[in-house]
Amino acid sequence: MRLLQAAAGMIALAAGWQILSMVFPHYLFPSIPEIISRTIEILTTGSLLIDVLLTAGRIFGVRTGHVAHVGRRSGHSLQGR
Repeated sequence: MRLLQAAAGMIALAAGWQILSMVFPHYLFPSIPEIISRTIEILTTGSLLIDVLLTAGRIFGVRTGHVAHVGRRSGHSLQGR
């Protein structure tokens, strides 16, 4: 039952997105086929995949650094005392 609900939710989300892609410019809401083809291109082209992974690493690195910095500033440590 949960799988059916999840599938229905994804279909509704995709339908809503596709409708928005017809109303708004493509750079705000690209069509579902465009998203799928771009995702396949990113996953199959090594240079784009490397760029995506590097960007994700930078984002998570900043988040991790922020958590560690806030922990030090507040007197808490990520390691046990």
